[in-house]
Amino acid sequence: MEGRSQGRGLSDTSQVPAEVAQQPWTVRPYRPGDEGQILALFKKVFDVERSLEHWHWKFRDNPGGDPHIYLAVTASGRIVGQYAGLPVLMRWDGETLRLTQIIDVMVDPDFRTGLKKPGMFVKLADGYIRGYGGPGRTAGGFGFPPPLALRIGRLVGYTELHTVQQLAKSLQDAPPPAWSWPIASWRWV
Repeated sequence: MEGRSQGRGLSDTSQVPAEVAQQPWTVRPYRPGDEGQILALFKKVFDVERSLEHWHWKFRDNPGGDPHIYLAVTASGRIVGQYAGLPVLMRWDGETLRLTQIIDVMVDPDFRTGLKKPGMFVKLADGYIRGYGGPGRTAGGFGFPPPLALRIGRLVGYTELHTVQQLAKSLQDAPPPAWSWPIASWRWV
């Protein structure tokens, strides 16, 4: 698959001229050796440092199977987008099934197109679904996308099942568990 991002002038995050974002790119599956660029993109997009050891634990050494990752790569070899899923095994009605949890989906800010037309996110998702969604590959996928990603994801078949509920009760007024060491600064939730 090929695409071209629509430049928007200067990027807020890196002050890269629009012509950089006009570079053509293609979508391809992950290859061993891509990890360094994936981690650099993760840092740029999420502003979080992730170690190579963590990446290996999460993706390469996953007991559910090989990495399920599609990448957007410029002609010069720069990784500018990723659509990834963690394979997970589950038992259902006596049968072992493989599902994928969609995580770490990212597009370099200089290559984002907004919502005007399908851009890199949609092409990455489409390649991923075709590559890993076939018979015998996975029983399905799931994730917890933020509202904007859900909106774009509907273009490739995302279906919102329900919102995730979070219930919490403050335990600040309750006595701490008998096994705990009483420390005044602890908060229990």
